[in-house]
Amino acid sequence: MQPKRILLSRPLVERDDGQPIQQPEDPLLTSLQHSADVMNFPMQSLLLYSAPLPAQRKFITDIHCYDNIIVTSKAAARQLVDYLDQYWPQVPVGLPLMALGSGTAEALRTLSQRILLPQAGHSSEHLLALAALQNVMHRRILLVKGQGGRTTLAETLVARGAKVDTLLCYERRSLEHSANELEQLTRFAPTHVVALSLETLQALLQLKQLKLTQALFLVPSERVAEPLRDAHVKYKVTDDLRPANMIKLLGLEPAAGT
Repeated sequence: MQPKRILLSRPLVERDDGQPIQQPEDPLLTSLQHSADVMNFPMQSLLLYSAPLPAQRKFITDIHCYDNIIVTSKAAARQLVDYLDQYWPQVPVGLPLMALGSGTAEALRTLSQRILLPQAGHSSEHLLALAALQNVMHRRILLVKGQGGRTTLAETLVARGAKVDTLLCYERRSLEHSANELEQLTRFAPTHVVALSLETLQALLQLKQLKLTQALFLVPSERVAEPLRDAHVKYKVTDDLRPANMIKLLGLEPAAGT
């Protein structure tokens, strides 16, 4: 059986004030490294805002006034926790938190143990299907996210009659790779590629060093898979990005004790 070589693309993370960052462990990367040959090849960096943008500070000071607080990523969740620590001596009790994905919810646990998230998937559409977001006329909703990305959540909630504010916590930047890094990717020759966002996938597809016909891509939705269909590249879709499920989907042996 051909050994599995898995290419993952997790972003580099830095702060806008230059302070060092202690990166939390990446459960998916760690789990895969226990079971296969893995290369992490970042295509983006995340520049975290060390403090809320001046025009958006009121979203933190007035956070107890929102009917729903929707957090769209783990990076946004960690930044929200940090901002509340900066502006609130004690975090308000009962914040109505909602999260996209179990990893995002876990990053919010220090704020509340009651976090609403879709069980059937982790997309904006899955979140918008929740009963709690059907009748939102005149509700105040705060979106906590990075610059750019999809606008589906905000547009749909506004169309349903909600008043939506957006707290931007970070921005994404493209990464340039050295000739040596690209040569390492060529030599690695992945059998599988895990691409968890459309932006990451599109950047990977631009790399001529990535032999598309030799790899099976794993993506989180048919929406993300669209460029792969257009390029006639093999792929699988999974709504469950938890490490245990990814290990199973890749046909790997789980690490002892997991």
